[in-house]
Amino acid sequence: MKSNLRFPNINILSFSCVFAWSRIVSIPQLDQQKARNLFGSPQTTNFTLDLNGLTIMAFPKIEPAPGAQTLTLTIAPRPQVNIGPARYVNYNPSLDDLLSSHDALAGQFNEIDASFITNLAVSQFGINLEFELDLGENLSAPNWLQTRFPLTTNHAQFKGIHVDEFKFHVIEEPLAKLTAVAIQPRVNKASKLFVVMNDHYGISPLSGFSTSADLKIFFDKSVEKFKNHIVPLLLAE
Repeated sequence: MKSNLRFPNINILSFSCVFAWSRIVSIPQLDQQKARNLFGSPQTTNFTLDLNGLTIMAFPKIEPAPGAQTLTLTIAPRPQVNIGPARYVNYNPSLDDLLSSHDALAGQFNEIDASFITNLAVSQFGINLEFELDLGENLSAPNWLQTRFPLTTNHAQFKGIHVDEFKFHVIEEPLAKLTAVAIQPRVNKASKLFVVMNDHYGISPLSGFSTSADLKIFFDKSVEKFKNHIVPLLLAE
């Protein structure tokens, strides 16, 4: 169907990368004081080491929801890293901060056991991105979603079908690539959509832990894919 939207404003809310190890690994114990400083704010960062591995996470930051008619508090995205026996996840609202923490984490492990990072082997790899699409003040995100992806029914007892969320997958070759996209209206933001894109490589193009420079190449590719291919797909006539 036709869309009267051409160039939505796109805001990237968060970045994350996921590495799946090719074998189960044991996680060395980091210096807690140094680990708490991974995001540059040790007083507001938590450090845990358990069966799930090592987790470094910034404390929750509570913010008023913009544009809310009543006082509604939301938890702002917060940096967090988990490196466990089976996988590694690094999540951050800032790409620069994510890349910096990635290299800093490798540096801390190298101080304790230089072979740990060197011996890590990656079997699967993914880039996850969260976006906000601003449709403009004159458009309602729930209404746009409903008209863009309509469902109809002839059932006598059904008055209609409301689309709260729409999901789809794009299958690519080579490297068994799968891109998953989910779209829904943003809470308390009438004209904005929340979109999650998981850019998954079934066969990892990275052989090991890699550097921030390597990661940035794949983040840039995923952002370019979203802006130049996924958004036009959403708005296709």
